[in-house]
Amino acid sequence: QSIEALAQDALDVLDRLGIGRFTAWGHNGGAAVALEAARLAPSRVDGLVLDAPIALTASERESIASRWLEGVEPVTPTWEGTHLVRAWHMCRDQALWWPWFDRRDACARRVPLRIDPDAMTVEIREQMKQPASFAPAWQAVMRYPFAERLAGWRGPVTMMAAESDLFAQ
Repeated sequence: QSIEALAQDALDVLDRLGIGRFTAWGHNGGAAVALEAARLAPSRVDGLVLDAPIALTASERESIASRWLEGVEPVTPTWEGTHLVRAWHMCRDQALWWPWFDRRDACARRVPLRIDPDAMTVEIREQMKQPASFAPAWQAVMRYPFAERLAGWRGPVTMMAAESDLFAQ
């Protein structure tokens, strides 16, 4: 999987729906897809609305992307459901540390905790509907040079994020 392929797929869907011009909106990893769609078809995009985009620096992409799913991969379903437990713990730990796999006090997130077990369970259940695509999709998002690509975009852009969002910058 790649952000470029996902963006092209989105453009193909818009073509089939007969949608010419549009404003692209994306949240977290979807912000990269929205930006890449704008880069692929700039004449069709009126603007971008990017909600908590994952904009890692080059060094963060190297250090974080390769370890993003550490302890979660492989995401192959197990008969006793431990794959779900590992993914749930990763989701919980993201609220506690940044990066989530570095549990030192220096990496503790200094924002109000937003650990909602019900919401996390729903999130993990949704992500695990396609366990084979979970890891490749996140790896593609984490390796995408968002800031560098955004610097080349010349159209209108609105960026926002909740203060507690994992990727708020």
